[in-house]
Amino acid sequence: MKNLILLLLLASPAFAAAPLDADGTPEDVEVPTAVQIPSPAPGTLESSKIRLGAQDVPGALRDAEIALSKGGGADAYAARADAKRALGRPVDEAIADYGEAAKLDPRYLEKWKGLIAQKESEARPVTRGAGGKGLNGVPIAWIGAAAIAGILLLGSAVMLLRRREEHPLAADGEPTASRPKEERRDPEPERAPKNG
Repeated sequence: MKNLILLLLLASPAFAAAPLDADGTPEDVEVPTAVQIPSPAPGTLESSKIRLGAQDVPGALRDAEIALSKGGGADAYAARADAKRALGRPVDEAIADYGEAAKLDPRYLEKWKGLIAQKESEARPVTRGAGGKGLNGVPIAWIGAAAIAGILLLGSAVMLLRRREEHPLAADGEPTASRPKEERRDPEPERAPKNG
């Protein structure tokens, strides 16, 4: 217990309140006004990524090419491909860079395949009919034509059924002799003699 009291007495000046500035911070403490983030050296892979994120695409491409010349590897190829795509260069250039990156690191294989698929889909654009989108991508005109064809088929089937009712087939499959239809006449109502 004696040791604890001694320790408290010795440490108490360290806990004494320091004089404060008007903003409430101790006088001897310097408050930073801005956070200083160390920036990577130009011509590195990191600087290429930062420049690309800051929309300095030509600078990002330049840094990626410098990093690649210094042996940057798969990541440098990928950074150069991303910068080329951001500049709007042909997709073949990005495919070539991602192909090289995929040879060095299999993580880039999916990106390479995705760019190839994108190029193929751009080469074969989906054509849409002038009649609108319709149902599940089927043009409205095709849906209307199918509906009309269905109505016509249904109508012809009904007509065939009516003919069969009028001319039934015999047991051997041959049509029966057609007889003239007897006209039904309603009996004339009996007329009462007129008295007159």
